[in-house]
Order: sequence, then C-alpha cells, then structure tokens
Amino acid sequence: MLLLDMENGAESVLSSNKKLDLKDAVCMAADAWASVNDTALEKAWNKLCPKARDSQENGDTDPDDPQEPQENDNPDEIREIITEAPGFDECDKANIDHWLNCDVDDPGYQILSDEETVQQIKNDNQEVGEEEEDGKGTEVEDYVPTHDEAFISLEKA
Repeated sequence: MLLLDMENGAESVLSSNKKLDLKDAVCMAADAWASVNDTALEKAWNKLCPKARDSQENGDTDPDDPQEPQENDNPDEIREIITEAPGFDECDKANIDHWLNCDVDDPGYQILSDEETVQQIKNDNQEVGEEEEDGKGTEVEDYVPTHDEAFISLEKA
C-alpha cells in the first residue's frame, strides 16, 4: 500500500500516512497478524516461559487446557522469569514481591450470601424496569457482526 517513490522520498511517505483511514489501519493490522506464523509465536512464548515448554514436551500438560494457578507456585521462579523478561531488568525483589502480594486476599470475584444475591438481582431488575418506563430501555438487541460480515462491510466502505 505504501510505496516509497525514490524521487519524492520522505515527502511521499508523509503524504501517504495522512491519507490513511480506519479501514486501511484495520487491513494493515490483519495483514501483519496473517504474516506471523505459529512457529514464531511458539518461540516467543518459549523464551518468556521455558518451564511451560519443557512440561509440554514431556507430555505433562495438555496445551489446550487452561491451567489453574497453583497455591504452591514458587515466588522465586516467578521473580526469575520477570527479571529475565526484556524491559523488566530494573525490577528488584521488593517491587516484584509487592506486585505479587498486592491482591493476595482478593479472590477475583465478589462473594455474596444468598440474601445479598437475591437483593442484587431485585435491584438490577428494578433498574431495568425504571429504564423501560423512562423510555431509555434498549428496543433493539445488541448485534455483534461476525468477522466475515465486518470484513465485507469494511471492503464496501
């Protein structure tokens, strides 16, 4: 799409960039991801997490199964992985420990009693009823196009 004209040089590149729109950006991103092969992704992940690669090679885990975090994960292993990752070489042990412990008591979801659950559902239903009375309720269902429909729409634009 962007052709560098040897006569105009940088000026033609700048003028081409100014002509880019959202459709062009989406197509360029799709082309870029299409050019990335599976081997490159596997090698990148293997560099970030070599122990996962070793366990997959030994047949210890199924790569398609999402793994639950283990209670006994070794913080030293996590620190080692973080410090070896590019861009994190300035993180010291105290920073990593603070990051690992900042949400240790947060289960990631809200724990409600039966009464609290019933009350929350009643409140949600009441809010929906008020929106419908005000005329602010949604009359049209939320529609999410498929990837093919979105791509066809982009081509038509």
